Amino acid sequence: MELVYLWVENYKNIHQQGFNFSPRFTCSYENDELKIIDKEKTKEPYLKNFFGDNINITAVVGENGSGKSSVLEILAQMSYEDDIKEIGSFLYLLTNGESYKCFTHNLKATCIFTECINKPPFLNTRESVRGHNKVNLVLTQDLNIAYLNISHIERDKIIKKDERGDLDKLIYLGVYAKNDFTLYKEESTKPTYTEFNPSRFNFSQIQRIINILTLPLYKDLIWKYLKIKSLYSLSISYSKKEVNDKLTAIENDDELSVTKEKITALKNLLKINRLIIDSKEYEQFFKLVNHIFKWQGEIPFKFQFYTQSDSAVILSGGENTILFYIEKIALLFDKIDKDKSTILLFDEVELYLHPNWQKQVLSIILDIFKIELKDKKIHLIITSHSPFILSDLPKENVIFLKNGKQVDVDINPFGANIHTLLSHGFFMKDGLMGEFAKSKIEEIKKFYERVKKLEKRIQEHAKTKVLTTNSFQRRKKRFENVHKIIGEPFLQTIIGNYLNEIEIILSNLDKETFIDNEIKRLQELKASFK
Repeated sequence: MELVYLWVENYKNIHQQGFNFSPRFTCSYENDELKIIDKEKTKEPYLKNFFGDNINITAVVGENGSGKSSVLEILAQMSYEDDIKEIGSFLYLLTNGESYKCFTHNLKATCIFTECINKPPFLNTRESVRGHNKVNLVLTQDLNIAYLNISHIERDKIIKKDERGDLDKLIYLGVYAKNDFTLYKEESTKPTYTEFNPSRFNFSQIQRIINILTLPLYKDLIWKYLKIKSLYSLSISYSKKEVNDKLTAIENDDELSVTKEKITALKNLLKINRLIIDSKEYEQFFKLVNHIFKWQGEIPFKFQFYTQSDSAVILSGGENTILFYIEKIALLFDKIDKDKSTILLFDEVELYLHPNWQKQVLSIILDIFKIELKDKKIHLIITSHSPFILSDLPKENVIFLKNGKQVDVDINPFGANIHTLLSHGFFMKDGLMGEFAKSKIEEIKKFYERVKKLEKRIQEHAKTKVLTTNSFQRRKKRFENVHKIIGEPFLQTIIGNYLNEIEIILSNLDKETFIDNEIKRLQELKASFK
């Protein structure tokens, strides 16, 4: 199944708003009627399989407070049986390309041109007498829903409990996840990472990252984007005192059932300078650490990757973030129900990435999809502020939000240059200049406008001229310094003209005489350099 349309009556700042998620369909909901136009049937042109077979991407964009994250929250909450009621009144439409399902909550919906199943998530029926008093129609009945973010700020809006409940079907892939440890194998330790440096990835991730970096399927992708040819060995750094103290405490704790032989074996392995990846010692090290430190929280080791030529693999912050994405998305494909299509919600995909990485991140994600995806569909729904990311997306794949409402924008972001996107009023209604620079330039402009307004009075009243001249002299050096460093040539010329005209007004000279005097001054200055 595929998510086609979502209507929300009232959630935070989103009021009576519909969202189209598929370029193939145009849907609208009004007066209890859900109208569906299938462009495949009407023969209207649309971008079919634009991102590859079985892949769809939707970006939700808008300024802070426009409702971007709220859209993702709504879809995430549809994974929780207990939380779906918090959304209020809503409906959503699914399709497998041939037939449709329409689920509503506290709304009536007559579907036009579609087969419609209209059932509230908690519909009381005659069967309730026989114990079937709830019909659970959360979104995850038909779809895998996963949520990925790279900032802990949004976490608590998505993750509701410290532990994953039986009815919580959301696959949460974000950082600082309360229930992240359940994503990894049972014997792994609870994640404790706090940054994107390999030495600080949680222990389970280190194993997975090494596996991914050495996997033939990922070899070309890793070289293409990270320029890592192959990993050969792993060095382990640690505090001897800290590790010995922890091991002694573990050995003396009868409840942990860790044998002295296992602890001795680990100590012997720690004497090895480098562990060769895929060696017997390498495998043994990870098994022992998983077993011994299972209930200890943070693992007291830091790691460094090396290539066969003995070069340390040093990654930048952006490269570590990309590595984090690769590992998490690969993990997603290990965890999904293979019989269902998948929606991956990704909040602020460009966070912490240099613009050069922002230009590449969608291509990287698509490459991962093409490696991992078989015959099932995946729908990536992202929020973003980045024009670099938007320039990869056709207009039909972008939801433009303003104050909780979807708006039509007279620009197609696909292939547009970054300046065009940024200069559009939807993205930067107050222009492209930084506010600090703007205030410095505005100060010159306002002083010029004040002098122009007083021009006649300056010429007729000596006191006004003296006061204005003194005021200008106090600012003149600062104004000239600002003028010199303005990077935009046209704006620099305008500001230069303002300063020249102020000089002319305050000097009581006509423009021609003022220019002659300036030429003479510059000629004398030039002669002094000889």
